[in-house]
Amino acid sequence: MRSNKDKFIAYYNEIKKGVIIKKECPILDLLFTDGIIIAGKREEERDSRSLMLHSKKPYSQSGTMDPYTARTMINLALARNSILDPMCGVGSILLEASWIGIRCIGEDIDRVMLKKTKENLDYFSYSCDLVQSSITTMPIRRVDSIVTDPPYGRSVNAREVDFERLYEDLFQYSAEVLPKGGRLVFATDAKLDWREKIKEAGLKPIQEHFIYLHKSLSRSIYVVEKP
Repeated sequence: MRSNKDKFIAYYNEIKKGVIIKKECPILDLLFTDGIIIAGKREEERDSRSLMLHSKKPYSQSGTMDPYTARTMINLALARNSILDPMCGVGSILLEASWIGIRCIGEDIDRVMLKKTKENLDYFSYSCDLVQSSITTMPIRRVDSIVTDPPYGRSVNAREVDFERLYEDLFQYSAEVLPKGGRLVFATDAKLDWREKIKEAGLKPIQEHFIYLHKSLSRSIYVVEKP
């Protein structure tokens, strides 16, 4: 017995007989799920080519965020003019911000990481302001949005980090430098719940998204706003 999708294709082929379809006609996308057909006109299309190129950056490391997730986080931040990544690592988020055309600022306490970030940016002819600093001594005092992927047990160096203090400092710093309505978007281990700490800093958690990575780790993406 044919599936509903096969039946639809048969109906479609019958209906379109004698109909001339021009190349400039809008594309209608169909999604088949749980016995439901969802139809919609395509307005935007993901640029898969740039995402693929960015995945081949010269420097990477275990736990490095993939380009698709990094770009998704930037979109969730509703950034208009500037983005700060205060723990930029090898610059995955900065690469996507640069491609979109948003002014980006990257900070990291590790000079070696900043060197790798610069070489990754230079490889694609991108430019960002890079600063060596810890989250408690950051010189940047005003930015439209903050997007970051803090450490959460992904690397050997991260084992010596006081995670709770690190995230508390991130929330406090965000509350100080973001404008009203500005957003902080950050990734963390899905097992960790930061909602109360976020509220204690005077910020408002508005969304939480989950991404399965493998059997021992799922990632949680928090979207936080300064009220």
